[in-house]
Amino acid sequence: MQLVKQFNVLLIEDNEGDFLLVKDYLTEIFNSVEITHCCLLQEALVSLRKNEYDVILKDLSLPDSNGLISILEILSLAKAAPVIVLTGRDDKQLAIETLKLGVEDYLVKDEVSATILQKSISYGIERNKSRLIISNSEKRFRSIIANSTDGFALIGANGNIQDISSFGKEIIGFNWAENGGFFRVEFLHPDHRTAVINTFLEVVKNPGVIKLLEFKYKIPNAGYRWLESTFYNLLEDSAVKAVVLNYRDITKRKTEEEERNILIEELLQTNADLKQFGFITSHNLRAPVTNLLSIVDLLEPEKITDNLK
Repeated sequence: MQLVKQFNVLLIEDNEGDFLLVKDYLTEIFNSVEITHCCLLQEALVSLRKNEYDVILKDLSLPDSNGLISILEILSLAKAAPVIVLTGRDDKQLAIETLKLGVEDYLVKDEVSATILQKSISYGIERNKSRLIISNSEKRFRSIIANSTDGFALIGANGNIQDISSFGKEIIGFNWAENGGFFRVEFLHPDHRTAVINTFLEVVKNPGVIKLLEFKYKIPNAGYRWLESTFYNLLEDSAVKAVVLNYRDITKRKTEEEERNILIEELLQTNADLKQFGFITSHNLRAPVTNLLSIVDLLEPEKITDNLK
């Protein structure tokens, strides 16, 4: 029962007999395997800083270390390699605590065989790959959020802020200590306060609902800013469990819209004034023009002579 892939294994074991036994198992499992053997934790840490491994097998009790602290040191340098504990201690509580730290498996030496070790390594590698994919996805998502020019916040059903992006804080001048973990309702413009609160409550009651709203929010020492905000209910999503608030500062756009509206009103008024002026001018000119036309009609062109001839 052999795996096709060639593996580089770091085996941290100070007992020569256990080392030879595990080495035999690894040779049986893999077509080709390179084993780096370290008897001390410090040797293993040096090797991890210089090299990369496909799997790390570690005894809990070593001459220069003993217990869970050594696990943390190995995990900090393991990179993508799964860490599997091989120990003589059949202690369920210790096994649970070790697994909580992030190791892939806890194997008792007396119960290990080539088959068990193979399964442990195979499953450990796959679990670690899945964990890394999730971790990288989360890092990518957080990086996108952190570098976005929009503000993002996760809000609980009771209105408490669970998380808020750096730029989100900057947009509204948010301070955890001053805000007490909530958006300050009194910072909402009085004309918009009811609409914002009602929109949030409506979204909370309807999973999956998305609402878009524009409102003014008071920024400390900077007056009111216009915000365009999307409320998205993901309270029933186990990975989020919050209302996602996505918002941006649209004060410049709103100012330009107001200036444009003022200009349009001025142009409309000017156009109305010009039209009225045209009506008045037309009225004032109508009578003289009519009189001139009447005089022209009285003239007899055939009786007019050219005195220059």
